[in-house]
Amino acid sequence: MSNKGRCRICGKTYVSSGMSRHLLSCIDKETMTDGIPERLEKLYEIHVTDKYQKDYWLFIEINGSEKLKTLDKFLREIWCECCGHLSMFTINGSDYSCLPDSIYAEYDMNVSISKVLYEGLKFTYEYDFGSSTDLILTVKNVIRGKKIKDGIRLLARNEMPEDTCSVCKKEKAAYINTYARSYDDVVFLCEKCNDLLNEGELDIDVDPFALRDVCNSPRMGVCGYCGESDVWD
Repeated sequence: MSNKGRCRICGKTYVSSGMSRHLLSCIDKETMTDGIPERLEKLYEIHVTDKYQKDYWLFIEINGSEKLKTLDKFLREIWCECCGHLSMFTINGSDYSCLPDSIYAEYDMNVSISKVLYEGLKFTYEYDFGSSTDLILTVKNVIRGKKIKDGIRLLARNEMPEDTCSVCKKEKAAYINTYARSYDDVVFLCEKCNDLLNEGELDIDVDPFALRDVCNSPRMGVCGYCGESDVWD
């Protein structure tokens, strides 16, 4: 998988490690060209990556006046949401849950970004405490700029992964087998092999109902995940 991604502001392509430096110049041109300083918003640039699959990454920007629940909603829409599972941020040893339990001293997510985040902070996010998706978030920069209209926006993300069909070993994968438990199983299918499977001309142990579209998320193939919200594709 490529570690490259596209800047949503200018369209240029960079690897993850170079994207943050690039974004500072792009954001500076876009948000800092005018405005009375005291009316500018604190903007938090956050790098998001999967804990285990580092080639999946995002750069996002969020208003400091937004709540953690706005960030939770964004992560669900772009990478995680499948069956309405619980989620939680862990920040400096404190847990902020979408459904807090006082027994475990959890806080709710109705807290401002500017109250709990600061430049250089690394924190975590977990979606679904059964088949969990674990993310690592790092606040790369905090600047002042024009308030983001929708509260949060996607700045950049990794390119779509290009896995190869497990059967023909040649074509680009279009589907993932959610019942596969190891790479010894048939994990990916291309369009051609999927057609052969549906026509009964492919002798492999794959249930057609277990196939999901390949998508640009570390939760691909997990639980009932089918892809991101149309807002972020």
